[in-house]
Amino acid sequence: MSGPLVSVLLKCGDDAVFRSSAIGWWKRQEYKNIEIIVGTNDVRRAHGKYVLACTDCDLYVERTIAGLVEVAEKHKLDMVFFNMEIHWESNSDVRALSNMELAFPFFPYQLSGRPVIDANFFNGANSYVGACLVRRDFLIRRKLPEIQYDNIFLRKCLMYRPAVFTISDYLGNHIVRVDSGYRNAHEFIAGELDGYGRLRRWAQKSPILWRRWHDKIYQMINMLSLDSAAGLMSKVVPLDYIPQCSIHLVDHCNLNCKSCSHFSCLARAGDFELQPCDFHRDIRRLAKITRGRVRILELYGGEPLLHPNVTEFMKLARRYFPHALIRLITNGILLPQQPPHFWRAVHRYKILISPTKYPIYVNWEKVSELAQKYKCHLDFFGGTGYFQKTLYHKPLDIYGLQNGPLSYINCQHTRCINLYQGRLYHCPVVAYIKYFNRQFNTNLQPCESDSLDIYEKHLKPADVFAYCARPIPFCRYCMSRQTTRGHPWEQTKKDISEWTLKQ
Repeated sequence: MSGPLVSVLLKCGDDAVFRSSAIGWWKRQEYKNIEIIVGTNDVRRAHGKYVLACTDCDLYVERTIAGLVEVAEKHKLDMVFFNMEIHWESNSDVRALSNMELAFPFFPYQLSGRPVIDANFFNGANSYVGACLVRRDFLIRRKLPEIQYDNIFLRKCLMYRPAVFTISDYLGNHIVRVDSGYRNAHEFIAGELDGYGRLRRWAQKSPILWRRWHDKIYQMINMLSLDSAAGLMSKVVPLDYIPQCSIHLVDHCNLNCKSCSHFSCLARAGDFELQPCDFHRDIRRLAKITRGRVRILELYGGEPLLHPNVTEFMKLARRYFPHALIRLITNGILLPQQPPHFWRAVHRYKILISPTKYPIYVNWEKVSELAQKYKCHLDFFGGTGYFQKTLYHKPLDIYGLQNGPLSYINCQHTRCINLYQGRLYHCPVVAYIKYFNRQFNTNLQPCESDSLDIYEKHLKPADVFAYCARPIPFCRYCMSRQTTRGHPWEQTKKDISEWTLKQ
């Protein structure tokens, strides 16, 4: 297929096998006029009219580049990008694509009108950029020589008002996060750009100031682009619902990942096993104090399938939250061995199975066959159905000397509410820190105000939602701004350096 040269920038890390596979995937593209540049973020090393970036290295759909170039050339765009979410929610109807291939927009994809920018790309977790095609001269003119972390790079590009649109999957029914503070994706982008524009206009009122501080002002704008204004506001403005609430069925795990934020690799079998009667009491109370306003309810762990009575929790969760997206978060190891009554319960109670695909052997073909047989939906957690599973490292300050509100604002666990033994916790770290303390003989102790007793008298929904939108004293133990990502997955060695900066 003829067309302009496209430079593909691959950030493959040090895994030679994975690097070879990624290069092979892109060479199988239907679009042949490409150059592949491995291991760099530097746009200046590219020679093509377009630069393909933010690919996460493992897209292998043959029409990806052809579709992006076709749209960019036809509409004379500076940027085109799309994501690969494969499930979405519509009121109480939870749907997922049974054929993974259909999640890719160019598999086929019929363009109708101008697709809109999806706020999920820029605000919140689980927003996976599948590929981003950008005109090289646009990046060079705007002095953006390096492709950085996906969302940061895209926000910086938006500062310069490029001709851009986003393509979601071909069914085009993604949710705009209402906790972003905007009613739709257009308002989100308008708000982001308005903030940058106000700062620029303020500086331009004084030509002397603009000439003298031009570079400093743009540095400030670039710093603002690291944290979305809408994203920051969504963390401190109370909502009228809980976006996500996780409940441990057991605390221990059969995989034991390094740096686990739930400390499940430090928990032991028998430390905690949730009883159905306790779950019944807590979930009923949660429904009452929130008036059922929980968008996503997660049956979590540890490894929840280690619990002998997991189907009972599915039944109770659906009874009290009939309109929530309820998903079972699992490493998948025990899925192939689950009996028929498990799969029938998943189907009956509309549970979304969300396994994380780790670089270990699991018979995923059998899992897929069982899911299809019982008409159950699978959605790989964290995009691991497409992306190689990696780890992140968010260090703890065992002395508690951090700026708590600043740690809260920059924390990826903000609003990751956990319900544990009758109390709501801001994040898994504070909820399960007891296992870290036991293992390393430390004393990071939560105080009373670090959690919320759901059985407190006269507790109102507004009280619950307000608690979810404010820093807690325990935030002083987290070094959120020093979080690093993309570490190769491995099992824990139970060394304190997995959770701290201490070597």
